Amino acid sequence: MKKLLVAGLLMCFSTLASAQLDLNKAAAGFDVKKLTQSIMTTLTSKVGLSTAQVSAVTPLISQFLTKKSSIMPLANTQPAEYKSKFEAEQKTLFDKLKGSISADQFTKFLNLKPKQASSTDAISQLFF
Repeated sequence: MKKLLVAGLLMCFSTLASAQLDLNKAAAGFDVKKLTQSIMTTLTSKVGLSTAQVSAVTPLISQFLTKKSSIMPLANTQPAEYKSKFEAEQKTLFDKLKGSISADQFTKFLNLKPKQASSTDAISQLFF
């Protein structure tokens, strides 16, 4: 009986934890994994990333988006702090990208920057 009760409680906690993760993802406004995949598809084709570069760049993009999602609530409540933190994270990403791709590829990457933020253009998440 104890084992059944413990198993039931574990299932409840697991469900609650999963629901919390989904709420956090929704609050952040995007799914890091899906967005990373979309960005990497674009970078691979338009910047010409090799297989080795894809392996090096993918975690960089994912880490940046994860950090961005954690600071996004500041955009509405403390825009100056959000901008400061975003720019610091973006600089870190760009510096790491420079070490993972060629100068020509980095220039191609920068040329992908849209004129303004867009919810339909995944690449814009790296610039805005």
